[in-house]
Amino acid sequence: MANQINEDEIIMVDDRNGIEINEYEGNVSLNAVELGQNGVWYRQWVFRSKWQNGGAVASDKKQPMSVRLGPADGVIAMAVLAVLKGRNPHAAEIAGLTEDEIPF
Repeated sequence: MANQINEDEIIMVDDRNGIEINEYEGNVSLNAVELGQNGVWYRQWVFRSKWQNGGAVASDKKQPMSVRLGPADGVIAMAVLAVLKGRNPHAAEIAGLTEDEIPF
């Protein structure tokens, strides 16, 4: 995954947190990002875990905190991105919001 964050692909959630829309190797994910005090966006990182011996065990490998939506041309990714980016004229209705409630 590239380390550069494209600010055009960030949807701000509040004054310091956002969602980065990331496409990598043909797949789309939504990554948690945080605005640093220096004005630069940083991905939030987590350690993956696996179920082992009746409990969750963290791995040694970090990855961005994200939700994978699948292939960029897949139905799920296209539908979610249409709503998030407001490209669907019915985005507000799909999300159960009024046009005024959509923050972007």
